[in-house]
Amino acid sequence: MTALPVSVIIPAKNAARFLQGALDSVSALTVRPAEILVIDDGSTDATAEIARAHPGVRVIATEGQGAAAGFNTGVRHAAAPLLAFLSADDRWEPAKLERQLPLLGDCPGVLTLFRYFLYPGCTIPTAMNPALFERDLVGQIPETLLVRRDFQIEIGEYPERLRTGFDVEWFARVAERGIRFPVVSEVLLRKGVHEANLTNSSRETAPVLLDLLRASLRRRKEGGDGR
Repeated sequence: MTALPVSVIIPAKNAARFLQGALDSVSALTVRPAEILVIDDGSTDATAEIARAHPGVRVIATEGQGAAAGFNTGVRHAAAPLLAFLSADDRWEPAKLERQLPLLGDCPGVLTLFRYFLYPGCTIPTAMNPALFERDLVGQIPETLLVRRDFQIEIGEYPERLRTGFDVEWFARVAERGIRFPVVSEVLLRKGVHEANLTNSSRETAPVLLDLLRASLRRRKEGGDGR
């Protein structure tokens, strides 16, 4: 199978429980990416060992910088002209890249639908509407995106001071340009919910994210270029 010019970027922090499943979902793709980068953010468990044992994976070590920095590090190290992002606790469907590529054309990127799933032993958190687990969702999140690397760089990095919500701010900058990504109307990402990713970090992040989104809105009103 000829490799496609796609770099897969997977940030991981103490993700030994989940990473093998994510990597297996990449291996199960119907088209093969050119490279898989796992950004190990100072893990103290077997995350790095699991990544290195997987064929074709390159591990890049960072030290406690957070998920946004992990995605940014992956972009800087990626060798392919197309990028696809995956969190260590999520899963792609086998046709993920195959379905997106025909829609890419001259577009800078393509999204897909996604669905949440619960890991064993986890209940639906009170902060989430249970109906979200029963419907297909439009994925304006990195894990559904296939994007041209030069466009990702042009829009700019994910804001590393945000622990969560950094992708919301990035997609707001895309919207400032008047760009709408086409969407594959098929669920090609399964997004995992478990106790380790149900934190209160959003309380700390919310004021910073709100300031960034307000700045984005001002730029749109003023006709700024979004950078």
